[in-house]
Amino acid sequence: MRITSETRTQIEGSIERARKEAAARVAAIEGKIRGKVDSLRTEIDVNRVAAENAPQLVAAGVAAGIVLGYSLPKPLRLVLEVAAVAGLATVIARKIAERAGCADDELESVDDKLQSSQ
Repeated sequence: MRITSETRTQIEGSIERARKEAAARVAAIEGKIRGKVDSLRTEIDVNRVAAENAPQLVAAGVAAGIVLGYSLPKPLRLVLEVAAVAGLATVIARKIAERAGCADDELESVDDKLQSSQ
């Protein structure tokens, strides 16, 4: 079976139209996705939510402190206090290191050294 030049032109035209339609559909889907992602970013703003709920967060922290302070044995309280301070110091140190430009692999090597020494 031989394809004539007219048939070939029709097939190529159909393929080109299909490509254009597919590209338009993909662009429409990308636009919808981008819009949803942008709206989620504005809806889920952790700093804004924390600022709006700051009094409740402080009250919850006070309540947890009272419960832990009066209901846990003293050695366990001491362990929790030390762990909280160590965790906070680690977070602060990582942020400082990231701002200074340390790579993640350098931070992981320091973590490995610390774990092996314990």
